[in-house]
Amino acid sequence: MAETIHLFSAFGAQESEARATAEKILEVEKILTSASVGLHSIHNRFKMYNVMTVAQLVQNFSMIEWSEYFTALGFSNIDGDTDVVVLYPSYMAKLNSFFHEYYHNKEKKSILRDYLALSLVRSFRPFFDKSVFEMLETEEEEMEEPWKRCTFYTNKALGFATGALYVKGTDSEGSVEKMEKLITYVKNAFKDFLLNKYWIDKRTRTNAEKKVDAIIDKISYPSFILNTTFLNKYYENVSDAVIIFTCTQKN
Repeated sequence: MAETIHLFSAFGAQESEARATAEKILEVEKILTSASVGLHSIHNRFKMYNVMTVAQLVQNFSMIEWSEYFTALGFSNIDGDTDVVVLYPSYMAKLNSFFHEYYHNKEKKSILRDYLALSLVRSFRPFFDKSVFEMLETEEEEMEEPWKRCTFYTNKALGFATGALYVKGTDSEGSVEKMEKLITYVKNAFKDFLLNKYWIDKRTRTNAEKKVDAIIDKISYPSFILNTTFLNKYYENVSDAVIIFTCTQKN
C-alpha cells in the first residue's frame, strides 16, 4: 500500500487523501484476488474447457460489451449462436458481480475509476522518472547520471531510429540474411524428417506443412527501421523540444 500512497502523492494528492484512496484500492485488489482461481484449476484442462454461445456469454457476463469487444478483435461475423470457450466461468461470474456492484454505486464507482487509473499509470512505468515509483530509504535523493537518463528516454521515444543507428553502427545488416537462410534450412529439414513419416496421413501432413510455412520469422530487427522515408514519416510529429525536455528535466 505504501507504493500506492507514494504514487497518488506524486501526482498531487495530499497524504491523508492518498492514504484513504490507497486503503479503498487495497480492498478492491483483495476482492479481485479472492475471485481468482487456484493453481489446481489452472492446470486442469478439463475444467478450463467450458463451451457456451455468445448469447449465453452476454447474458451471464454483462460487464463487457461483447459485440464491441469481438469487433475490435476483428471478429465481425460472430452472432449469438457462435460457440466460445470460457476458461474460468466462476471467476468471470465473480468479476461480473464485482463490476456491477461498483459501477452502479456512485462512491464505489469513483474507487473503481481510481483503481483503473492506477493500473494505467503502473503500465507506463518505464516512461516515468524513476523517482515517481521508487521510494528512497534515505532522505538524500539519488541522482542518476544524466547521460544514462538521456539515453534511456531518447531510446524510449525514438526506438526505431536508435535501433537503426545501432544496426548501422555494428555492421550487423548482413547477419539477418544469414539467419533467414538458416531458418529456411531448419524448416525444410523439419519437413523432410517429420512430414515424410509413413504413419502421418495425407491430411495431417498437409495441415502440418501449412503450419510450418505460417511460422513468422522474427530475426534481430524489422527491416523497415533502415528505411529513412519511413522513419521521417513515423516521427514527423515529434518535436526536438520534447526530447530535450525529457532528457534535461530534474537534472
